[in-house]
Amino acid sequence: MKKFITMLLAVTMVLTMGIVAPAFSTHKANAASVVKIVLPTKPAADGKYYMEVNGEKKVLDAPPFIYNGRTLVSARWITSAFGANVSWDDKTRTAVFEMDVEGETISITVQDKGDQWVKTVLGDAKVFSNEVYVKNTFVSDKPVAVVLDVPAMNPKKIGRIYIPLRFVSETFGAAVTWDAKTKSVVIEWNKDSIVNPVEVTFWHAMRAKLGDALNQLIDEFNITHPYILIKPVAQPNYGTLSQKLLAAISDGKPPVMAQAYENWVDQYLKGDILEEMGKYIDGKVSGVDPLYKGDREDIFPIFWKDTYLSGKQYMMPFNKSLRVLYVNSDELKALGVEAPKTWEDLATISKEITEQTNGQKKGIAVYVGAELWYSMVHAFGGKVMNDDLTASMYPKYPQAWEKAFGFFKDLIDQGYAYIAPPNYGDQKEFGKGNTIFYIGTTAGITYVDKAVGGKFHYDVYPLPGGAMTVEGTNLVMFKGSEITPEQQKAAWTFIRWLTSPIPQAKWSMATGYFPIRQSSWKLDIYQEYLKDNPWRNRFLPIFEGKVNGYQLLITPASSAWGKARRDVSNLASQVLKGQITPKDAAQQLHNKLQQYIQEENQ
Repeated sequence: MKKFITMLLAVTMVLTMGIVAPAFSTHKANAASVVKIVLPTKPAADGKYYMEVNGEKKVLDAPPFIYNGRTLVSARWITSAFGANVSWDDKTRTAVFEMDVEGETISITVQDKGDQWVKTVLGDAKVFSNEVYVKNTFVSDKPVAVVLDVPAMNPKKIGRIYIPLRFVSETFGAAVTWDAKTKSVVIEWNKDSIVNPVEVTFWHAMRAKLGDALNQLIDEFNITHPYILIKPVAQPNYGTLSQKLLAAISDGKPPVMAQAYENWVDQYLKGDILEEMGKYIDGKVSGVDPLYKGDREDIFPIFWKDTYLSGKQYMMPFNKSLRVLYVNSDELKALGVEAPKTWEDLATISKEITEQTNGQKKGIAVYVGAELWYSMVHAFGGKVMNDDLTASMYPKYPQAWEKAFGFFKDLIDQGYAYIAPPNYGDQKEFGKGNTIFYIGTTAGITYVDKAVGGKFHYDVYPLPGGAMTVEGTNLVMFKGSEITPEQQKAAWTFIRWLTSPIPQAKWSMATGYFPIRQSSWKLDIYQEYLKDNPWRNRFLPIFEGKVNGYQLLITPASSAWGKARRDVSNLASQVLKGQITPKDAAQQLHNKLQQYIQEENQ
């Protein structure tokens, strides 16, 4: 019973409908404007399971059971209570749940997968496809494919088709909550919430293929959650997003939610404008689900690390990538060498390719940004800021700072590398085949693929030296006079969904980002994807902490570092051009960082 209650708390239940006849048949329901369903977690004294629909008790004609950690219950009456019509087409082997609201249609189509069976506590059950199709003409006339983490099924002795309760309820516009006092699941449907959904503005900086992938997920959410309408507002880049957020905050009109780097959030905390995300995660906000213990533990610990500031949690991890090494696999194979594991290896291979091609190819076109420099400082045994972010660590680690500034300068002076042209020149030179290495983020892999254009085989490896930065943003919610609690709850519902296993797997498959969920890697759809993208498997043991000595780095959640990171690339550029020495660059950066820290604390 405890396990049953736990599963219902997770609200990942599954409901059923009846197959009324062997040919084509339809069950029509009487629609109401408001429906409240209460589903207790244990049987009544007579051993039967009941649910209440608007105060009227109805017997469930099939008992609930658990399959693969999910609770399945009969819900023929639930779909009817929503006013949904249920039909079964024996010819196409499909079940359709369809509801009309104010002339618009919401429907779910489930299809028989064939002669496949699984064992359940109710006996053998025929498996349906775990991919269902949802249509919501309030949002789009086109149906979307939705992957369920438990397949639809029909236990032989029950004769019912089972599909997830939360999914069905939310798709038809109902809110699903847990009543701890009565130990019941409460499902509340209101036609007005579908006709007039809660609107949530979401500012982001995803563009091109990344933007397309995010918009597809937003469309899926809007279609399967008709009582919420996420309205994305795309900015051309992170710099513009940061500027516009600051301007909106200054005007007292921030969006409901946005992408944000941790050093931005440190700046926001100086004003009372951020909604504390931890309240929602920990279940301290009524009317929405928390992030349950299993879900929290499912997120890789490294991704939680930068979500806390001043002892409170203001962020939820979202789009996470790594700064990595792209290699020309064909050239490495011709040289008879493996991908470099240390920075010294990279220098040696750069020398070899330059000499063997008489200088026609070089090791790398160099651009040193803040994150690469930060990774190299740690790889060389140093540190940039102290743990409480109140001081520069240059006085303690001068050699690491200076070596990080000077490493590529030495390669350039030796003729094995060159300064990258502007505007992503390092990536373009790699794509042309002029260099055999390129350092960038996994989020940019679609751009690398375009630059290479099939001219050669390339691969992706961890950054040499045993240290690389985790990159990408988190999600934040704002508060203000024009933002309602309902909008914040709706934003959290979206955030909770977007960071769940299946959306994270889909997001990763369409982009260069990694799933933040450990369970996403185990999904069938992601395992199939990994067969064609095996490079990602190199990084899973690092996320899991199984590679001894390898450091995954989170850059400081400090507005002082946010200012200093701009200085890093400028100083590194001067070093590469021979305008200043690595020691001068390190000393200047130290002075600037100390200045920014002092300004921050005034």
